[in-house]
Amino acid sequence: MKKALAGCLTALMTVVLCVTALASDIVAQQYTDVPGTPTQDAVVSIEADGVTVQTARPVTLTMSELQSQYKFVVDENNRPVNYFEETVRTRIMELAAAQGTAAELLHISEFFNSAFTGCASATADAEVSLQLTATYTAGQPVVSHLGVPDESGVIVWHALDSSVTGNHIVTFIVPLELLATLEGKDVIISVMTIRYATIGSAEQVPAGFEVITPSMSISDINNVVDLITSGGAADEFQIMLAEETTPMQEARDELYQVAGSGQPVATYFDEATRNTASLLQGDDLDSLVAYEIAAVTAVNYVDTYGDAAAVFTFATPYTEDMSGVTMAGYYDEEQGTMVWTALRTEFTEGGVSVTFTQQLIPILEERGVMIVVLSEPIS
Repeated sequence: MKKALAGCLTALMTVVLCVTALASDIVAQQYTDVPGTPTQDAVVSIEADGVTVQTARPVTLTMSELQSQYKFVVDENNRPVNYFEETVRTRIMELAAAQGTAAELLHISEFFNSAFTGCASATADAEVSLQLTATYTAGQPVVSHLGVPDESGVIVWHALDSSVTGNHIVTFIVPLELLATLEGKDVIISVMTIRYATIGSAEQVPAGFEVITPSMSISDINNVVDLITSGGAADEFQIMLAEETTPMQEARDELYQVAGSGQPVATYFDEATRNTASLLQGDDLDSLVAYEIAAVTAVNYVDTYGDAAAVFTFATPYTEDMSGVTMAGYYDEEQGTMVWTALRTEFTEGGVSVTFTQQLIPILEERGVMIVVLSEPIS
C-alpha cells in the first residue's frame, strides 16, 4: 500500500498549475496530496493581502522534503508534529491547544510549492486564504506552515496562526518579518488538521443479530442494529458487521476478566494505545466503561476515499453529551497478538460515530477489526 501511495503522490505532485496574472483567479489543477491522506485535494484559488501568492511547479527541494516527512511518518511510524525541531513543535502545540486539540492528533493534509511576490513593498502582516477542493469546516483545527529554504538549502519551518474561515477555506497569517524573506524563493505551504469524515448512506445490518437490553455491564454486550458509512463519493463502499474470529473471541474473554476483577477496562490496552486514547478523549480513561463490542469489516474501499465515519446504532442509550473513545484491534499473525489503536468517537442520541482511519480500513477488508466502545457510565 505504501508503494501505491508513493506512486500516486509522485504523479499528483508533478501536475503543473496554469496560473493567471492574479493570485485570486487560479485554476484548480495543482494537487496537494500527501502520504496518508491521498484524497486528491487541489488548490482552487489563493487570495492574499498586500502580496501575490501563486502555486508553483514542484522542485527537487520540495519533493525531497516531502519524501523526508513521508519516511518519518509512514515508514518510521512517527507523529507528524515530532518531525519538526523543538521551537517549531512547541509553536504547533500552542496553536493546536488554542483550537482545543492536541498537536499529536494532527496529520498533514496539504503540501505544495508556492511563490510569493510583492513582499518588498509589504507594510503589514499578510493574510493568506487557500480555497481547496477538500472539505474544511468551521471549528476544524488547522495549523499551517511555511517551509523556507535558507542559504544552504535547508528547509526552515514556520508554524502560523491559522483557522478555517469558510467552507473549503484555510486562512493563515504571515508575519511581516517572515514575509520580507520570501521573495524569489520556493516556499512550501503545508497544512495540518484533523480531517472529519462526512456521513454517507445507511446500510442495514444483516438479519439474525439480536438486540438485547443494556445491562450496563461488559458481560452483556449489545449488537449493532444499524450503521451508516461514508466514503466521499464512494457509493459501493461499506463498513458492516462481521463474524468474530478466534483471536477476537479470546480478546473479548480477556476484557470480561479485566472488568470482572474490578479493574478499569482501559487497563487492558497497551500504553501507546492508551496514550492516543487520552489525546482523543481526555485523561480520565480509567473512568470509562465498555457496553459495546463488535467485529466489523469493509468492502469496496479505495485509498483516495480517505478516512470514513461509521455511525453505529446500539441498544445502549448513549446521549450527545457523553464522551468516549473506540479501541480497534486486529490480529497480527507475525506478532501472534492483537494490535490495538484508538479511534475518534462522537456520541449522538443512541448512536456512536466512529472515524476509521485510512490506514486501518484496508485491514478491515483483509482480516476484520474488533471495536470496543469506551464511554462514560450510564447512570
